[in-house]
Amino acid sequence: MLFLLPWGDEMRKKYGVLVVDDDASTRKLFEKILKAIPELEVELAKNGKEALTLIEKSLPDIILCDLMMPGMDGLELCRHLKSDADSDLSDIYLIMISTREAKEDKIKCMREGADDYLTKPVDPDELLARVKVGQRISSQLKKPQLEARRMFE
Repeated sequence: MLFLLPWGDEMRKKYGVLVVDDDASTRKLFEKILKAIPELEVELAKNGKEALTLIEKSLPDIILCDLMMPGMDGLELCRHLKSDADSDLSDIYLIMISTREAKEDKIKCMREGADDYLTKPVDPDELLARVKVGQRISSQLKKPQLEARRMFE
């Protein structure tokens, strides 16, 4: 969900970030931290199923997803999004977040398609830095689409 908003003579990009966590206080904390980046548009979901409903309505650029949630957990959501490399869903930059610190857990998530992995408690500066990386990568993935659109306008 890349929005182009008028900003003087230039266009300013808005990046969609979806925070998926079953803990309401964690969702609100991440939302508060992410407000430090003005070009982010943040949405919240309490589980994987709710996230999929929101994704169907508006494709986010970045997802911050808790690994362990009831119902559809973070790994299931990741598999769903990344299963088809030709789908736009696979381009979403997914940061898995968990209390699990074992190297095996991190590797498993990344093998399943997660682009990054953070352990809780999350340092706000590290979260912002990793979201910025996600923005840069998302921007690079979207460039060919935007250039093609401009060619035919």
